[in-house]
Amino acid sequence: MKKTLSILSIALLVLMAGCAGLGPTDEENDTGTDEITTTDNGDGTFSTGVLTTDGSSTDFVYFDFTSGEGVLPGNPGDSDTWCLGFLNYEIIVNGGVSGTGSLAILGLPGENFETMSDACMGDYICDQDDPDPGNPYDGDGYAFNQAGGWYTYNPQTHEFSVNDKVYVIQCGSGYYKMKITSFISTGPGSPMTLAFDWGQIAAP
Repeated sequence: MKKTLSILSIALLVLMAGCAGLGPTDEENDTGTDEITTTDNGDGTFSTGVLTTDGSSTDFVYFDFTSGEGVLPGNPGDSDTWCLGFLNYEIIVNGGVSGTGSLAILGLPGENFETMSDACMGDYICDQDDPDPGNPYDGDGYAFNQAGGWYTYNPQTHEFSVNDKVYVIQCGSGYYKMKITSFISTGPGSPMTLAFDWGQIAAP
C-alpha cells in the first residue's frame, strides 16, 4: 500500500520542523543535529524524522542507528560514525561508493514491520556507481533506489508516494529493521521531510 500525504499533513510537519524539530524536544533527545529527531516508542522501536533539506541545503544529513541520533562526520567518505545519509529525496548508505563502512541493505516488499524480529538471508546491497552518470538527479546507483526504490514519483502531480517495503539494515555485526512511513515535499526550493520507524533485530 502506498501513502500520499495530505496538504494538512505537509503544513503540520513543515511547521514542526521550523519550530521544534520533528519529534521530541531537545530535553528528550539531543541528536547533535537540528535536522534529525528520534522518539522512543517504548516497544523496542523508534520513530525518526529528518529534515532532508530546508529548501536550499546541498549537504547530506547523517544518521547513526547505534545512537539513534544525527551525527556530524568530519569526513563522511571515510568515517564509521554514520549509517544513513539524507538529502532531498535521496538516501545513501555508509558502504560501497558512498562510504567506507560495511553497511548494506535488503528491501522486502510487503513485509510486516511490527512482527519482524529476525533478519533474513538475502542479497544485501550497498551503494554502487551510477549506471547513468550523465543524469545527476536519478541516483540509480544508490541501494535505496534499487529494485523499484523506496518511492514512486508522479511527474504529472509531482507527488511522492512511499512504497510498502521494510528494509533490513546490516551494520557491522548488528541488524536493524526500517520502514519509511512518510515523505513530504511541497515542490522545488521548499523544505522536504522524511520519517521512518526502526528497531534492532536478531541476526539471521
